[in-house]
Amino acid sequence: MSTARRRFGFTLIELLVVIAIIAILIALLLPAVQQAREAARRTQCKNNLKQLGLALHNYADVHKSFPPGCVQIYPDPTTGDQNVDIDTGNWAWSAFLLPQIDQAPLFNQLDIGRLPMPQSLDIPANLQAMQKPMEAFRCPTDTGPVLNSARQFIGVTNTTKQSTALSSYVGVNSSGELRRNPGAPSGAANGVFFVNSSISFRDMTDGTSNTAVVGERCWQMHTTNASSQTLNAGVVLATRGVRQNSEKGLADAMGCGRYKLNFTAYWPAPGGSQATARRVFGSRHTGGSHFVLGDGSVRFVNENLDADMDQSIQTLRTDGVIDSTWERLLARNDGQPIGEF
Repeated sequence: MSTARRRFGFTLIELLVVIAIIAILIALLLPAVQQAREAARRTQCKNNLKQLGLALHNYADVHKSFPPGCVQIYPDPTTGDQNVDIDTGNWAWSAFLLPQIDQAPLFNQLDIGRLPMPQSLDIPANLQAMQKPMEAFRCPTDTGPVLNSARQFIGVTNTTKQSTALSSYVGVNSSGELRRNPGAPSGAANGVFFVNSSISFRDMTDGTSNTAVVGERCWQMHTTNASSQTLNAGVVLATRGVRQNSEKGLADAMGCGRYKLNFTAYWPAPGGSQATARRVFGSRHTGGSHFVLGDGSVRFVNENLDADMDQSIQTLRTDGVIDSTWERLLARNDGQPIGEF
C-alpha cells in the first residue's frame, strides 16, 4: 500500500499575501515614525533656543545689556572707508555669547573682542576652530552643510574666501528691512540686534514677553521650486562687511520681518530677487519656526500669523508701518499690544 505524503509550507500566493500585508503595515507605520522623529528634532531645536535665551540673560546680567548685533571694525566707521572688501568680517552677537554657552576656551582662543575677526581668521588654528560645527547653533531638522559656503569671509593677509560653521539661528534686527542703525522701522532697526547695539531689558518697552530676540533660518525650505529654496541659514560667529543694507553683511547673523515667515516667493529684479530670502526667518519645521522671546521663553510661531503681507510676493504692503502681529512681535518698542499668536 502506498501512503500519501503531506507537504508543509506556504504556497506562492500565500507568501505574496503575507508580503503585501507587511508592506501595508510598513506604509501605515512609516509616517508615524517620521512624525515621532520630527517631534524629537523639534524638541531639541526648542531646547537649543532655550539655552541661547538663558545665555542672553546671563550675558545681560553681567554686561547690563544684550551683546551687539555685530561690532563694526570693517569698514572703519571713523574714516568712512567704503572700499574695504564686503567679505571682511566682524564679530557677531553669537561670538560674544560663547562664554555663556560653555565655550569660554573657544572665546579665548579666537580672542573675541580684542582681535578683529579677519585677523583671527588668518591664524590657521583659529580658522579650524571656526569651522567646527556647534550643536548649540544647529537645528536638527535643518539639513544644511556643516560649513556655510554661501556666506564666506576673508582675512587680512589671506584673502582666499573661507567658509565657517553654519548656524540655524539669527538675531532679530527689524520688523521691516535689515538696517544698521536703531530707530523707526521705515529706515532703521527697531529690533534687539544691529550694528554696535547695546539693548537692555528696559529698552524692550513692549515687554520682554512680547519681543522676539532670536529666530530660526534654515539652509533650504521645503519646496519644489528650485529658484525659491535657498535661505542660506546664518553663520555662528560673524557678519561680513556692513556698508550695504543687503543680504551681504547683516543677514549673516540677523534677520528681518519685511518678508513672510518661511518665505518661499521669488520675483525678478527690479522688484526683488532670490537674495531677499537670505534675510528672512524660516525653518524646515512644518507650519512655522521657533523664536526666543525677551523673557527667555521659546514660542513656535505659525507661518500664517497675522502679517501685513502682499501674498503674491510675500513682502510687507506697508513697510515702515507696524500694523500686524508679525511686525509687533519683532519690534521692541512699537507701543502696541501684541495679542495672541
